[in-house]
Amino acid sequence: NAANRGVKIRFILDKFVMNKPLAKEFELFCRNTSCEIKFLSDRPQSLVAIFDRKEVQIAMSEEGDLTQVPMLWSNNSAIVNICRHYFNVNWKGETPIRNVLEEIKLG
Repeated sequence: NAANRGVKIRFILDKFVMNKPLAKEFELFCRNTSCEIKFLSDRPQSLVAIFDRKEVQIAMSEEGDLTQVPMLWSNNSAIVNICRHYFNVNWKGETPIRNVLEEIKLG
């Protein structure tokens, strides 16, 4: 398991679809691993996963169950670099999990 090996894991999630139990699970996961979570204030324009800075997985639809959505998997360096840039731009401008958990508690 990558998290147990100290691999840095970062998630950017949609805070509006996060419910209290799921937010708590992510918080617990990140407390015990080298993981960070930030939340988008709006629904993400693209659903992207980046692995080892070498491969990407891109959902071909923003709607529906992600286990049923076709995915594009690529190790093309140009596509990987575009996705890494997209992720990093979003990462720099989003809300840390502590702020979202406070909003959930107060809301």
